[in-house]
Amino acid sequence: MPGLPGTATTMTQPNHNPNDVAARRQRARRTALWIGGIAVLVYVGFIALVGLSK
Repeated sequence: MPGLPGTATTMTQPNHNPNDVAARRQRARRTALWIGGIAVLVYVGFIALVGLSK
């Protein structure tokens, strides 16, 4: 079991399970979309703030 003392972690022992790879890609995609969405909101908020301050 990963995370237990004395066992190999994912960083030291690659996992070749295709389902795990697909799940990790899905999590990475979801994380990237969240970060991108937050970046867009910050960008739009900054533009609106500058536009309203004139």
